[in-house]
Formats: sequence, structure tokens, C-alpha cells
Amino acid sequence: MARVRGKTLANFVLSIIMAVLGIAVLVTGLILWLGFPHGGPHAGLHGVKFWGYEKEFWKSIHLYLALTLFAVCCIHFALNIDFLVAVWKALSRREYCSFQIVKPRSLY
Repeated sequence: MARVRGKTLANFVLSIIMAVLGIAVLVTGLILWLGFPHGGPHAGLHGVKFWGYEKEFWKSIHLYLALTLFAVCCIHFALNIDFLVAVWKALSRREYCSFQIVKPRSLY
């Protein structure tokens, strides 16, 4: 019983962390998309800052937040592997498949 409570708490904490990281990745992506003009160094846009930081800083933050989100999602999937396997088995059984192979009728 204590293991179930601990696993539930871990899943809850991981879900909160995933939500916060997801929002952070979204915000940094929007900053990169909308806060900086498009173009590279050849466009003469070097030195443009958003909240005092250049684009490379925001790209690094965005990358590391996304990698952390990926790692937390992998941990979350590892904790719920039993559920995922059970769902996969249930959905792959023949009576639950949403498609059936039907022999095509002849047009002649």
C-alpha cells in the first residue's frame, strides 16, 4: 500500500514538473519566434536583445528545458510501464481492433 501511495505521489510530482517544463518550453519558443527578428548574422541583426539576453541565450535555455522535459517524460513512462503494456495488449486484441480486413468486391 505504501508503494502505491509513493508511486502516486511520484506521478503527481512528475506531472506538475512536466506541466511547468512544458509551459516554460512554450514560453521560450514564443520568445524565440516573436521576440527576435528572423534572419541570421548576415541580416545585420546581431546584438538584438530580449529582456537583456541575446538570442543564443534563449536558444540554450529552450534546448535544456526541452531536454529536461524529455527526460522527465521518460521517467514518467518508466513508472507507468505496466499500465502502458496493459493498454497496448487490450487494444491489440482482435475484438478491440477498429479495422477488419475485408475482401474487396468485384466491380464486374
